[in-house]
Amino acid sequence: MNRLQTIPRFTVTYGFRDFCVGVGSLFRRNPPLPLPVDEMFPTASKFWTGSGRQALGLMLNALDLPAGAGVAVPLYTDASVFQTVAACNLTPVFVDIDENTLTMSPASLGEVRDRISAVVAVHLFGHVAPLAELQSAAPNLPLIEDTVHAPFSLLEGKLAGTMGIGCFFSFGSSKCWPAGGGGIAVLNDQRLFPGVAEAATNLEAQSLKDRSWNLVCQTAKSAVFRRPLYGAIARPLRASMERRGMLEPMLDHRAIQPGQAAVALRQMASFPARVDLQRRNSHRLLTALCDVPDIVLPRERAGTRYNYHFFPVLLTGAEERDDVTQKMLAKAVDTSRVYYNVVDYARELGYIGGCPMAESAPRRMLTLPNYAGLSDREIDYIAETFVDSLNAHRARRGSHGWVSGVATQKTGMGAR
Repeated sequence: MNRLQTIPRFTVTYGFRDFCVGVGSLFRRNPPLPLPVDEMFPTASKFWTGSGRQALGLMLNALDLPAGAGVAVPLYTDASVFQTVAACNLTPVFVDIDENTLTMSPASLGEVRDRISAVVAVHLFGHVAPLAELQSAAPNLPLIEDTVHAPFSLLEGKLAGTMGIGCFFSFGSSKCWPAGGGGIAVLNDQRLFPGVAEAATNLEAQSLKDRSWNLVCQTAKSAVFRRPLYGAIARPLRASMERRGMLEPMLDHRAIQPGQAAVALRQMASFPARVDLQRRNSHRLLTALCDVPDIVLPRERAGTRYNYHFFPVLLTGAEERDDVTQKMLAKAVDTSRVYYNVVDYARELGYIGGCPMAESAPRRMLTLPNYAGLSDREIDYIAETFVDSLNAHRARRGSHGWVSGVATQKTGMGAR
């Protein structure tokens, strides 16, 4: 593949029809009444919010916890989760993760049980956190599910987001539903209703200028995350784009834009089919890579169904991860080091250690492209490029575990 055909690390499923819906909603004063999660959570109360982090903040405030109370959060997650906890005048208490799921470790949660008053469990990359075990480790404490990465993920036949006191979704520019921003708070426990309802009702409408600028930025981002513009524009500016955090939402009191809500609602019609295709591609990657030694693959554990929002792979260390990343990019496959600097943000909020796996994961992890728009041929090329790049690194380093090829026809999944 040449540079202009570089496979983007992820896709932004925001198209021309979404743009038209956004333009048509510029002058609407309120978001549409139905919410895209009404059928998923038929008995819960639901509210549009300005962002996913705002939805979390509204629920935390509605718990009416004492100032400074501890809230358990996984160390390895989007830093906005624990930054929101701190912004609510609460204390984030960092919890380690399980290597195989990259979600909160029940054993680590149990160790901080006496220091916390609530739990935020993150279903990271669409992998479902072990909620029953977490609730056993911290009994009788309110647990909020972060389902931003996990629409349609299942645990024991139950939808992610239905097992805690509430959950929240985000429509950020690169999320499952990329609408340029906005979110939803879902309340399973009606004791949260008065506080969240009052706060959500009083959110400030955004100006026409802000709505128009957001629409332009979201359209531009979706365009450059498609080939050939990705190879021509986004790839050379990759580091700069990461630093700028294009379209990154803020924790403020502004309401969702009507256009964002309308796009999120429109995208729901195609979402289940997109998840099925993404799962299919992820399973093909798992089959292809199941014999590669000394890596950890995102296998579904018994009783779960992941939506595979991302496809994370843990390597042996930062040097190996960074070298493989560069070698794959040279072969026109881009990857991502998601949340690679999250520990630095945590230290700013008082983290002093105690979560070795969560400290290790950001240094070892990369995500492989696995989204619905990729063909079987492209998925196989991604797998082959990964194996070739890993082999080249390990041969240079004199490492063991060299493998000769990719098991594209094998069945089953595995991690070694």
